[in-house]
Amino acid sequence: MITTEMINKLKAKIEKQEEAQKMTVEEIIDDIIKSHHEKERRAMDAILEKIKEYESKKKVVDDEKLMGIFGTFRRMSVELARHFEKEEYEVFPIMKAGENSQDLFMKISELEDEHGKTEGYIADITKDSEFFSYKEKDKKLMGIYEKMKALFVDISEHEGKEDGVLFPKFEV
Repeated sequence: MITTEMINKLKAKIEKQEEAQKMTVEEIIDDIIKSHHEKERRAMDAILEKIKEYESKKKVVDDEKLMGIFGTFRRMSVELARHFEKEEYEVFPIMKAGENSQDLFMKISELEDEHGKTEGYIADITKDSEFFSYKEKDKKLMGIYEKMKALFVDISEHEGKEDGVLFPKFEV
């Protein structure tokens, strides 16, 4: 069922993409780093810390579902950190220099594949957590889920800016 909240989030995402369309390549890249990479790194670190605290107080080892959710989140976090570094140190400098080569096209293609993989992790976590309701009476776990949901919304907006605005500027 489509909710008003879902519609409003989609409208906000579209508005942000329209704003990004008006920016220069350098402005878009700087915005992605400041508004998304830095924020998402902090969010992932905070969630990983909460998971660690949760695991130290609860007997999670016997809960395969929860171990799977946390394991998937950890894998996603490691891969996203590498992805951000690849963008910041390899791809974005080429874009800022105004190059538009086959090599850049291949790097963009890799980044888009990585975006798809991240979306897969998010879908798995969402499904495995029963849409963030698994163990819903556990307030600490619900707090972790809330942080994950906020991160996932930001990741979606971030990918939208890259896939929908930045990367098309370099199609060969």
